[in-house]
Parts: sequence; C-alpha cells; structure tokens
Amino acid sequence: MVKFKIERRYDLGYLGEDWKRNECFLLFNPLTVREQLDFTDSNKDKDKEKQGMVVVDMLKEKFITGKGINDKGEVITIAKDDFMDFSVDIVTEIVRFLSTGQKSPD
Repeated sequence: MVKFKIERRYDLGYLGEDWKRNECFLLFNPLTVREQLDFTDSNKDKDKEKQGMVVVDMLKEKFITGKGINDKGEVITIAKDDFMDFSVDIVTEIVRFLSTGQKSPD
C-alpha cells in the first residue's frame, strides 16, 4: 500500500498510428524507494527466467488500467495478465519509466 496517491501514465502512442489516435496508455502506481530497493535486492541471485517473472509480477502489482489495440485493430482494455504478451523491449521501457521517471518514448 502506498502512502501517497500518485499515478504514472505510460503513453503507448509510439507503437503506431492506431495506438496514438486512440490515446492508448498504461496507468501504474509508482515504485516507492523502498520497493525499488527490495526489488533490486530480491532479484540479485535469480536466474534470468526468474528475474523476468519478478519483473512481470511487479508490473502486475503496480498496474491500474490501460488501453491498447488488439491484433484485429480493435481498442481493448489491457489487463494485468496481458504483460506476458508484451515484447521484452516494451516491458524494459516500462520498468525504466517506473524506476527513473523518464517519459515514455515518442
């Protein structure tokens, strides 16, 4: 549970015109300093596969809502379980965004 109500919006418009036109996004609760330190410490001795699952689990925990485009070009609500279907580069950018505050790519 977080002490302060702060939400971080990650813009997905860089994924294509449909994503941009429909203002697709992911909304998260931010990582706290305490959570960042715990995440870093807990991930040290794990193999790559387990590290990846820790990242996905962390994103699921922080995720609030989102909007995206499915493979049929339809606007959909993104669910927590959808993170396993995102590409690794997108997940990496989301983690960087949540941990550093850098804006999402254009």
